[in-house]
Amino acid sequence: MVRSGVHLPPSPPRGTSYDTAARTVEDLGFDTIWVSDHALLVRDSQSSYPFSEDGRFFLPPDADWYDWTTTLGYLAAATSHIGLGVSVAILPLRHPLLLAKQVATLDRLSGGRITLGAGIGWLEEEYDALDVPFRRRGARMDGGLALLRAGWTGSPEPGAYGPFEVPAGVELHPRPVQARLPILIGGAGEKALERIVKYGDGWAVSTPGGRPDAARLRADVNDLRNRCADSGRDPAGLDIVVRVAGPALEVAEPSYADWLGDLVAAGATSFSFDVSWREPARTSETLEVLRKLMWEMA
Repeated sequence: MVRSGVHLPPSPPRGTSYDTAARTVEDLGFDTIWVSDHALLVRDSQSSYPFSEDGRFFLPPDADWYDWTTTLGYLAAATSHIGLGVSVAILPLRHPLLLAKQVATLDRLSGGRITLGAGIGWLEEEYDALDVPFRRRGARMDGGLALLRAGWTGSPEPGAYGPFEVPAGVELHPRPVQARLPILIGGAGEKALERIVKYGDGWAVSTPGGRPDAARLRADVNDLRNRCADSGRDPAGLDIVVRVAGPALEVAEPSYADWLGDLVAAGATSFSFDVSWREPARTSETLEVLRKLMWEMA
């Protein structure tokens, strides 16, 4: 069964609120609500945004961007059963034990509904402002993923986790409700696939404009499955969550449904939809069409 979710914008949608938007998504029967992460943005950034055709970021630096941990806690209280996730948190910007505490708390408060998407980020100036070495983000990502898993046991083993050192006697409680809280790895390329095999429960797939190509996805998923088999992991358990655009003028077209079907055939197990929230009534209509498409694929 193909699962589906909806990405909320970085701040409450114009003309509605986060709780109203979240309940709309939940009432329509979607599986997950997603939010995104940036601690801060920077004026006159020279970093290239990897998910747009021209490298430009989609928001001005003075736009509101709500903290994802606080937002998910708020949405947990506003909803009853829908899954809640971040795609993706910029893991190397945060100490993994502190993040483990925050995510475990969210999982407790939500009754076990949290999925953590994790990526290395792209905005070098954001790293600079937070005094985190951008060139070391890969090592911090790998060590952070290992330490998250260790932290969620409640009693992480002392020692080195990449650049992070854990002293003896550390206790980190509460533990998550979920026996294995799912981590999706964001990004593309060799290192992202390696991290999925070693640490992840799935892949958070993003492409420029939210328009992934089915043939490319198929090749990457096959590569990932082969890597899993070589390392002794069962690839059938991986969640391939593909983030796609859901334009109001296109979602009802047969070609859109065909495209989603091609992505499923290529290996997608879940979708997260980006829709426009400028007109709440039209947004609801778009979401209803998308959910109907998902039911027909079930």
